[in-house]
Amino acid sequence: MRFKRLREFNLALLAKQGWRILANPLSLVSRILKARYFPSVNFLDAPLGHNPSYIWRSIRASQDLLRKGVMRRVSDGKDTAVWGQPWLLDITNPCLLTHEIEELKDARVSNLLDGNGRWDEELIRDIFYPQDVPRILATPVSPEYEDSWCCKVPPKICNFMWRCVMNVLPVRENLRSKRVFVGGGCPLCSVDMETITHILCECPVAMCLWDCTDILQGKTFVHFVESVYEKPDAHDAVLMATRFWTCWLARNDKVWHGKTWSSSTLKERVTQLVIQWQRDVHVNTATNQSSNPPPATWSPPPNGLLKCNVDATVAENF
Repeated sequence: MRFKRLREFNLALLAKQGWRILANPLSLVSRILKARYFPSVNFLDAPLGHNPSYIWRSIRASQDLLRKGVMRRVSDGKDTAVWGQPWLLDITNPCLLTHEIEELKDARVSNLLDGNGRWDEELIRDIFYPQDVPRILATPVSPEYEDSWCCKVPPKICNFMWRCVMNVLPVRENLRSKRVFVGGGCPLCSVDMETITHILCECPVAMCLWDCTDILQGKTFVHFVESVYEKPDAHDAVLMATRFWTCWLARNDKVWHGKTWSSSTLKERVTQLVIQWQRDVHVNTATNQSSNPPPATWSPPPNGLLKCNVDATVAENF
């Protein structure tokens, strides 16, 4: 398959398994690994341990990569440490700038809430740097649910954005460079060449979604994406991803089904995706927690009988 960066590719696959351990702590594999290697901490803080297996050594190698893309979803704050974990609603730096206070090194985010489950603003202003105060107060909490790990957008969108930045999205110019000869240019307009930059930023469909005729503003595509991700408001990054994804969906619908999306349909899809993804980030885990039954307790079979234990799971989209 001619992977030029095989180590990074393998780490990405291992990080996917690490994410499953982090996001599904009640699965059989997660519980076995936790009991063996990190009984008192989470996966991101797990040590290598003594005489580790090859599987554990490999999965643990993805810790640094996972730390760059995950954050804590604060609900009641009881399971999230104030220092040492990324829990602020800040895409550029979800960790505190305030140095750790020795007397409060074991403090939990729940200690920063008042009796009504809201931020104790007086306490926060007394403890943290002025730069941290508005970032803390802007982070939503839901005292009726438990904390969890979350990804900022669905995994398939993370993969899509990575393919855009790495210029491996199968637009027609990329296909031609791989000697896959396809005719025509952009399927959405009359331009002769279909590149990633064109279909997502220069095509009239993209301009319609952005309500702007100069989306890149003189930047390259990669620098433009980086500049949006560097903004303090995570909503800008989510909105960019939804616009790119909607352009790609409209392009594929035109190529494979001959359908043309109206401007109202395009904007309506963007609005729906933004609402859906933000709801998933803040609410989806709470729904899963309320629907997950408590783990069953194992019991031995009666005398004279054999017992076979199995474990299975079914993804929500199947």
